[in-house]
Amino acid sequence: MKKTIGAIGTMLLVIGLFAGCQATPQQPIVIQKDTEQMIEKARETLPPEQEKLPLAQRYAVKEHLTKQIERETARLLIEVDADVCVPGTDAVGITHVVPANFSQETVSAFFHALCGDTIMYKPSLMTKAWIEQAILRCEAELAREDITEGDKAQVEHTLEAYKKQYITAPERAQKEICDGLLYPYTFEKGDFYNGCTQEMVIAYEIPESTLTYANTGKVFQVYNNLEQPVVIEDNNGKKYYRSYSAHMEYNDFDYYVGWDSYWEHARKSVKNAEDLTADEVSAAGITLEEAVALGETLFTKTQSPFSVQYVTYVASEEPFYELTCSRQVNGANLIVGGEGVGGDGLSPYWAYERIVMCVNGNGIFYFYWYSPYEIREDEVENATLLRFEEIENIAYNMIATIYGPGASKENYTTVRVEKVSLELARLKHSENNSEALLVPVWCFYGSRQVDEAVKNEGMWSDWESGYSSLLVLNAIDGSVIDLEKGY
Repeated sequence: MKKTIGAIGTMLLVIGLFAGCQATPQQPIVIQKDTEQMIEKARETLPPEQEKLPLAQRYAVKEHLTKQIERETARLLIEVDADVCVPGTDAVGITHVVPANFSQETVSAFFHALCGDTIMYKPSLMTKAWIEQAILRCEAELAREDITEGDKAQVEHTLEAYKKQYITAPERAQKEICDGLLYPYTFEKGDFYNGCTQEMVIAYEIPESTLTYANTGKVFQVYNNLEQPVVIEDNNGKKYYRSYSAHMEYNDFDYYVGWDSYWEHARKSVKNAEDLTADEVSAAGITLEEAVALGETLFTKTQSPFSVQYVTYVASEEPFYELTCSRQVNGANLIVGGEGVGGDGLSPYWAYERIVMCVNGNGIFYFYWYSPYEIREDEVENATLLRFEEIENIAYNMIATIYGPGASKENYTTVRVEKVSLELARLKHSENNSEALLVPVWCFYGSRQVDEAVKNEGMWSDWESGYSSLLVLNAIDGSVIDLEKGY
């Protein structure tokens, strides 16, 4: 039985393995990169006549790679059939970046662009009738003969809170219009956000849905973390950091396909219209080009520096397109991949920025923007890169080195490289994750197919999510970048 590992599976197996500079083709890269040395190398100058050339000519970048490498002893086949993409700019550099929250200008732009003319309301307070039902549920829980002392104390605490809330509760659900303006909110200690202060916007098309938790109508939410870099100390004196980032989310539940069924359906990467049948297009109610145009139009309307990077067709009961998007900085896209860095108590968790939206014939029915960045000054405007032939040789050696050990334990493994792209990746620049550098990288995208020796051993069966990053190389020095470590 064959297994295909998509975005999540591949990233979990790639990240956390190797970092540093290549020692020999047989050994993984293990030496941690020196940031100052990398910056110094990036500032090296080329001959004037070479500097004037476009990026692709300057570094002799091939338009397409075709290669096949078989390691019979490792039971590994590497198939390369990939277009090579270079940003349409004269230079790629190194830029400072910090964690950010959403500005009111950005929130308002997306609030109006996504919600349109729909009147949105603030969350309604619990009505007396709703609280009465909640009190009855608590009393029924307390009447159970098998309730534990711990559960009993918790239910009694909840019951008392409901009774206090009942005194000032409204008779009917409120309908206060939401204008999309951020407002501060402090969570109590012990809840999910552990007593932190946030700025937020919560807006519902149907305010009563906040009382019944019914998934109806449009919902727009923004949560800004005002204390992301703040050190917290618990009762035992242990210091730690907040472990979440700002995020914005929009759903139109009238057309939304729930996450419960999201992963259960066939998914495939779509690079052009020919990848879809007429029946698939008809089922989604929109063509690939129209779906991408909706995403690009949203970014134009909100004046946001993002673009659609790749598209996945999800064959759910009501098929749709999932658009994965990337920020553009000085004409280059940021790599899409990895989860984030930190969250170990020594440094705050800083997620990699990502934007995903889902589109069908009804338009954009889901939008998610997580961990926005603030772009600061350039450290190097025009970084000097390695010639592409050096990158290519390192890549072939490292793919074999990284995937060979695992492949030798299976019946057979095929690694397919389907796209190679010059992009930017975020590298650590401070221990407390308060700042990072965006650095030019070569990202080798593709997929990995495993014929397992032990079937269903920790892999998703017959699940396809298109391609993900198999290998990320620093374009300046050729070292492997570990997205989980952030360098």
